[in-house]
Amino acid sequence: MKTKIDVPPNFGTWIRNFRVVQHNMTQNDLIIKAGLGRRTLIEIESGSSKGHFESTIQALAKGLEMPMIELISKIEELWDEQKLLGDDTFNFGSTLEAFTEIDDCIRHLIRSVDGDLRRAHPDIINDSYKEIMFAQISQRFPSFEKPLSDFSTFLSDQKLLKQILKTFPEENLLINVKDDFSRIQFTRNNDSLIVEDPELFWDCSCQSSFEKGSAPCKIHSNEMGELIADLF
Repeated sequence: MKTKIDVPPNFGTWIRNFRVVQHNMTQNDLIIKAGLGRRTLIEIESGSSKGHFESTIQALAKGLEMPMIELISKIEELWDEQKLLGDDTFNFGSTLEAFTEIDDCIRHLIRSVDGDLRRAHPDIINDSYKEIMFAQISQRFPSFEKPLSDFSTFLSDQKLLKQILKTFPEENLLINVKDDFSRIQFTRNNDSLIVEDPELFWDCSCQSSFEKGSAPCKIHSNEMGELIADLF
Protein backbone atom coordinates (compact mmCIF):
# COMPACT_ATOMS: atom_id res chain seq x y z
CA MET A 1 0.00 0.00 0.00
CA LYS A 2 1.37 3.40 -0.98
CA THR A 3 2.19 5.77 1.87
CA LYS A 4 0.93 9.35 1.77
CA ILE A 5 2.65 12.27 3.48
CA ASP A 6 0.48 15.13 4.71
CA VAL A 7 1.69 18.57 3.62
CA PRO A 8 0.60 22.04 4.81
CA PRO A 9 -1.11 24.56 2.47
CA ASN A 10 2.12 26.58 2.24
CA PHE A 11 4.15 23.61 0.92
CA GLY A 12 3.45 24.35 -2.74
CA THR A 13 4.45 27.99 -2.33
CA TRP A 14 7.73 26.94 -0.73
CA ILE A 15 8.46 24.49 -3.58
CA ARG A 16 7.90 27.22 -6.18
CA ASN A 17 10.07 29.66 -4.26
CA PHE A 18 12.88 27.17 -3.65
CA ARG A 19 13.16 25.95 -7.24
CA VAL A 20 13.23 29.50 -8.65
CA VAL A 21 15.36 31.32 -6.06
CA GLN A 22 17.79 28.52 -5.18
CA HIS A 23 18.04 26.76 -8.55
CA ASN A 24 16.62 29.24 -11.09
CA MET A 25 14.44 26.38 -12.38
CA THR A 26 11.21 26.63 -14.37
CA GLN A 27 8.39 24.16 -13.90
CA ASN A 28 9.63 22.22 -16.94
CA ASP A 29 13.14 22.00 -15.47
CA LEU A 30 11.83 20.47 -12.24
CA ILE A 31 9.46 18.14 -14.09
CA ILE A 32 12.39 16.71 -16.06
CA LYS A 33 14.83 16.49 -13.11
CA ALA A 34 12.26 14.94 -10.76
CA GLY A 35 10.61 12.71 -13.34
CA LEU A 36 7.16 14.03 -12.42
CA GLY A 37 4.12 14.65 -14.61
CA ARG A 38 3.17 18.26 -15.36
CA ARG A 39 -0.25 17.85 -13.76
CA THR A 40 1.35 16.43 -10.61
CA LEU A 41 3.71 19.40 -10.19
CA ILE A 42 0.93 21.91 -10.88
CA GLU A 43 -1.18 20.19 -8.21
CA ILE A 44 1.71 20.33 -5.76
CA GLU A 45 2.50 24.00 -6.33
CA SER A 46 -1.13 25.13 -6.29
CA GLY A 47 -1.57 23.64 -2.82
CA SER A 48 -4.78 21.93 -3.93
CA SER A 49 -3.85 18.57 -2.37
CA LYS A 50 -3.39 17.97 1.36
CA GLY A 51 -1.08 15.01 0.87
CA HIS A 52 1.28 13.39 -1.63
CA PHE A 53 2.63 9.87 -2.05
CA GLU A 54 6.04 9.25 -0.51
CA SER A 55 7.38 8.42 -3.98
CA THR A 56 6.29 11.89 -5.16
CA ILE A 57 8.10 13.57 -2.25
CA GLN A 58 11.19 11.49 -3.04
CA ALA A 59 11.02 12.61 -6.66
CA LEU A 60 10.77 16.25 -5.55
CA ALA A 61 13.79 15.84 -3.28
CA LYS A 62 15.76 14.37 -6.18
CA GLY A 63 14.72 17.19 -8.52
CA LEU A 64 15.59 19.86 -5.94
CA GLU A 65 18.94 18.16 -5.21
CA MET A 66 18.32 17.70 -1.49
CA PRO A 67 18.22 14.62 0.78
CA MET A 68 14.78 13.15 1.41
CA ILE A 69 15.22 13.59 5.17
CA GLU A 70 15.93 17.29 4.64
CA LEU A 71 12.72 17.76 2.65
CA ILE A 72 10.69 15.90 5.29
CA SER A 73 12.23 18.19 7.93
CA LYS A 74 11.21 21.21 5.85
CA ILE A 75 7.62 19.93 5.65
CA GLU A 76 7.53 19.70 9.45
CA GLU A 77 8.91 23.24 9.69
CA LEU A 78 6.26 24.51 7.26
CA TRP A 79 3.55 22.85 9.38
CA ASP A 80 4.79 24.82 12.38
CA GLU A 81 4.70 28.06 10.36
CA GLN A 82 1.19 27.30 9.11
CA LYS A 83 -0.12 26.78 12.65
CA LEU A 84 1.03 30.29 13.52
CA LEU A 85 -1.12 31.71 10.70
CA GLY A 86 -4.30 30.44 12.33
CA ASP A 87 -6.73 30.45 9.38
CA ASP A 88 -5.30 28.19 6.68
CA THR A 89 -8.01 29.24 4.21
CA PHE A 90 -5.99 32.24 3.06
CA ASN A 91 -2.45 31.51 2.00
CA PHE A 92 -0.48 32.53 -1.04
CA GLY A 93 -1.10 29.33 -3.02
CA SER A 94 -4.88 29.14 -2.55
CA THR A 95 -5.38 32.90 -2.95
CA LEU A 96 -3.27 32.99 -6.12
CA GLU A 97 -5.27 30.10 -7.59
CA ALA A 98 -8.57 31.88 -6.86
CA PHE A 99 -7.37 35.23 -8.24
CA THR A 100 -6.01 33.56 -11.40
CA GLU A 101 -9.36 31.93 -12.18
CA ILE A 102 -11.26 35.17 -11.53
CA ASP A 103 -8.81 37.07 -13.74
CA ASP A 104 -9.28 34.51 -16.54
CA CYS A 105 -12.99 35.35 -16.72
CA ILE A 106 -12.48 39.12 -16.41
CA ARG A 107 -9.81 39.08 -19.14
CA HIS A 108 -12.25 37.31 -21.46
CA LEU A 109 -14.88 40.01 -20.84
CA ILE A 110 -12.42 42.85 -21.43
CA ARG A 111 -11.10 41.41 -24.69
CA SER A 112 -14.40 40.18 -26.09
CA VAL A 113 -16.22 43.52 -25.98
CA ASP A 114 -15.82 45.86 -28.92
CA GLY A 115 -14.40 49.27 -27.97
CA ASP A 116 -17.28 51.20 -29.54
CA LEU A 117 -19.83 49.06 -27.68
CA ARG A 118 -17.93 49.58 -24.43
CA ARG A 119 -18.07 53.36 -24.86
CA ALA A 120 -21.70 53.39 -25.99
CA HIS A 121 -23.05 51.09 -23.29
CA PRO A 122 -20.77 51.34 -20.22
CA ASP A 123 -23.59 50.26 -17.88
CA ILE A 124 -23.95 46.92 -19.69
CA ILE A 125 -20.21 46.26 -19.34
CA ASN A 126 -20.24 47.35 -15.71
CA ASP A 127 -23.20 45.10 -14.87
CA SER A 128 -21.58 42.16 -16.67
CA TYR A 129 -18.35 42.76 -14.79
CA LYS A 130 -20.19 42.75 -11.45
CA GLU A 131 -22.09 39.57 -12.33
CA ILE A 132 -18.89 37.74 -13.22
CA MET A 133 -17.14 38.99 -10.10
CA PHE A 134 -20.10 38.01 -7.90
CA ALA A 135 -20.27 34.50 -9.36
CA GLN A 136 -16.52 33.89 -9.24
CA ILE A 137 -16.02 35.27 -5.73
CA SER A 138 -18.98 33.26 -4.43
CA GLN A 139 -17.41 30.11 -5.86
CA ARG A 140 -13.79 30.78 -4.87
CA PHE A 141 -14.43 32.34 -1.45
CA PRO A 142 -17.51 30.50 -0.08
CA SER A 143 -17.01 31.97 3.41
CA PHE A 144 -17.99 35.45 2.13
CA GLU A 145 -21.66 36.11 2.96
CA LYS A 146 -21.74 39.28 0.80
CA PRO A 147 -19.27 38.41 -1.98
CA LEU A 148 -18.56 41.85 -3.47
CA SER A 149 -18.41 43.88 -0.25
CA ASP A 150 -16.64 41.11 1.70
CA PHE A 151 -14.10 40.78 -1.11
CA SER A 152 -13.43 44.52 -0.98
CA THR A 153 -12.94 44.28 2.78
CA PHE A 154 -10.65 41.29 2.32
CA LEU A 155 -8.39 43.28 -0.02
CA SER A 156 -7.95 46.01 2.61
CA ASP A 157 -7.69 43.83 5.73
CA GLN A 158 -4.12 44.53 6.85
CA LYS A 159 -4.02 41.71 9.39
CA LEU A 160 -5.15 39.14 6.83
CA LEU A 161 -2.83 40.48 4.14
CA LYS A 162 0.12 40.26 6.53
CA GLN A 163 -0.75 36.60 7.15
CA ILE A 164 -0.77 35.92 3.41
CA LEU A 165 2.51 37.81 2.96
CA LYS A 166 4.16 35.41 5.42
CA THR A 167 3.47 32.60 2.92
CA PHE A 168 4.50 34.69 -0.10
CA PRO A 169 7.46 33.47 -2.22
CA GLU A 170 10.62 35.54 -1.80
CA GLU A 171 11.25 35.93 -5.51
CA ASN A 172 13.35 38.51 -7.27
CA LEU A 173 11.28 40.17 -10.00
CA LEU A 174 11.29 43.92 -10.72
CA ILE A 175 8.36 45.36 -12.69
CA ASN A 176 8.49 48.81 -14.29
CA VAL A 177 5.41 50.34 -15.92
CA LYS A 178 5.56 53.54 -18.01
CA ASP A 179 3.26 56.32 -16.84
CA ASP A 180 1.14 56.10 -20.00
CA PHE A 181 0.99 52.27 -19.76
CA SER A 182 2.63 51.95 -23.19
CA ARG A 183 5.38 49.65 -21.95
CA ILE A 184 5.98 47.13 -19.15
CA GLN A 185 9.40 45.73 -18.31
CA PHE A 186 9.88 42.61 -16.21
CA THR A 187 13.45 42.29 -14.92
CA ARG A 188 15.06 39.23 -13.31
CA ASN A 189 18.65 39.93 -12.22
CA ASN A 190 20.14 41.58 -15.33
CA ASP A 191 17.74 40.07 -17.89
CA SER A 192 14.51 41.76 -18.99
CA LEU A 193 11.33 40.92 -20.84
CA ILE A 194 9.68 43.98 -22.40
CA VAL A 195 6.02 44.16 -23.42
CA GLU A 196 5.14 47.04 -25.74
CA ASP A 197 1.59 48.44 -25.88
CA PRO A 198 0.12 45.99 -23.34
CA GLU A 199 -3.63 45.50 -23.16
CA LEU A 200 -3.43 44.29 -19.57
CA PHE A 201 -0.89 44.43 -16.77
CA TRP A 202 -0.21 40.68 -17.27
CA ASP A 203 -0.63 40.44 -21.02
CA CYS A 204 -0.63 36.66 -21.46
CA SER A 205 -3.08 35.25 -23.98
CA CYS A 206 -1.90 31.64 -24.23
CA GLN A 207 -2.84 30.39 -20.77
CA SER A 208 -6.43 31.62 -20.77
CA SER A 209 -8.95 28.89 -21.54
CA PHE A 210 -10.85 31.44 -23.67
CA GLU A 211 -7.97 32.57 -25.88
CA LYS A 212 -6.11 29.49 -27.07
CA GLY A 213 -5.04 29.68 -30.69
CA SER A 214 -4.97 33.49 -30.80
CA ALA A 215 -2.00 35.70 -31.76
CA PRO A 216 1.43 34.89 -30.25
CA CYS A 217 1.48 35.58 -26.52
CA LYS A 218 3.45 38.72 -25.63
CA ILE A 219 4.82 36.94 -22.56
CA HIS A 220 5.46 33.34 -23.57
CA SER A 221 6.71 34.09 -27.10
CA ASN A 222 9.80 35.52 -25.39
CA GLU A 223 12.58 33.11 -24.36
CA MET A 224 12.29 34.39 -20.77
CA GLY A 225 8.50 34.05 -20.78
CA GLU A 226 8.14 30.84 -18.79
CA LEU A 227 10.55 31.93 -16.04
CA ILE A 228 8.94 35.39 -15.78
CA ALA A 229 5.49 33.74 -15.61
CA ASP A 230 6.66 31.55 -12.73
CA LEU A 231 8.09 34.57 -10.90
CA PHE A 232 5.01 36.69 -11.54
